[in-house]
Amino acid sequence: MIAALIPAELAALSAALAAAFGPGQVKAHTLLQRSDRAQAARGVMGGQPVIIKQFTGPDPAATIAALQAEHAAIAPHLATGRFRLATALRLDAARGLAVLTHAPGDRLDGVLARATPTERAAVIAQAGGWLAAFTAPRRHLAPMNLHTVLRRRKDAMAASPPHPADQPLTGTAFARLRALARDLAGADLVQSGVHADFTPYNLHLSGVELWGFDLQGTRIRPVALDAASFLVLAGLRQPPTDPGALAHGLPQADAQAFLAACPDADGPVLDFFLGDRLLRALHEATTPARATAARTALQGWLG
Repeated sequence: MIAALIPAELAALSAALAAAFGPGQVKAHTLLQRSDRAQAARGVMGGQPVIIKQFTGPDPAATIAALQAEHAAIAPHLATGRFRLATALRLDAARGLAVLTHAPGDRLDGVLARATPTERAAVIAQAGGWLAAFTAPRRHLAPMNLHTVLRRRKDAMAASPPHPADQPLTGTAFARLRALARDLAGADLVQSGVHADFTPYNLHLSGVELWGFDLQGTRIRPVALDAASFLVLAGLRQPPTDPGALAHGLPQADAQAFLAACPDADGPVLDFFLGDRLLRALHEATTPARATAARTALQGWLG
């Protein structure tokens, strides 16, 4: 059923591209993914590969406006050098369309899966360096009410409650997160514009260049949020063969490599966001193996 729908969806996307940018200017050829908020496809523009996204949520024009603002703010700072950004090439707000640079190289989850311990440390350090470069232009100190993060996590988990066997664990985790939020109330935190989905799945390594893509729109948050997202997904989905010593329930060597390149992400606020992201990983686990990995890491974070 899904396969039968793909040609029709590509045809509809191609028609929207023609209406937005002119016949034959941008062509979609492979549907990559779709959700209730967007679909993504590979395509070509001017003979060069591109990524095409069409946002289909409640307000596609607002999504495009946010994406345009984010790229305008940060793309010039990542236009050259080792840390790069796949930029927006063409946008059409009325149809929710974005044509983006196709990031070259290999996706970082695959790189981590093949890496030796030495290579892994270098790659994770490069991810920390990318985040440091990305956040530097808008870096500032400001407090944040972390209880808002807790409310969003509780609301998400209330809509789809955890397995009864996990409820004591999640309850204990929420209690510790509340304590951390109280301790950090009013404290100046290093904040910046954040990627908001900074994971190995949204980074490509091409030679010495690391490319980031799939920004989520301008959000000012602690830099530690992006660091936690990366470290949790790398530690749970692409763990090292020998994790060695653990810190916060995750490979300590990963955190050391990342934070050496991005010290702005370190501190008690990182502990908070690691706990939040581990709760999310347990809540959203789609296989027993992923649930077990998240549960074990969350127990380690509490320990």
